Amino acid sequence: MALIKGRDSKLGGDFINFMLSVEAQEAHCSTIGLLPVNEKAKIPEKVANAVPKKLEHLHKMDVEAVNQEIGKWTERFNKEIKGQ
Repeated sequence: MALIKGRDSKLGGDFINFMLSVEAQEAHCSTIGLLPVNEKAKIPEKVANAVPKKLEHLHKMDVEAVNQEIGKWTERFNKEIKGQ
C-alpha cells in the first residue's frame, strides 16, 4: 500500500493502519493466500505448510538492491515485454 497526496491523507493513513491490524491482516491474507506483515497475525492455514517453521528462515527482499536496479528492470520490461 502507498499513501498518495490527496484531499484526505489522514483518512488514507487510517485505512493503511487498519489494513495492518491483526484482524484485517488475518482476514485479507487468508483470502488471498499471503503471509501477514503484522507479526502478531496468524499465518493462514492455506500457506502454513509452505512457510518455514522458523520465520527467520524466510528469504526477504533486498530493498536497496531493488531500488538500485529498478530503473534498468523497468527499461528492460518496456523493451522486451511491452515492445517500447
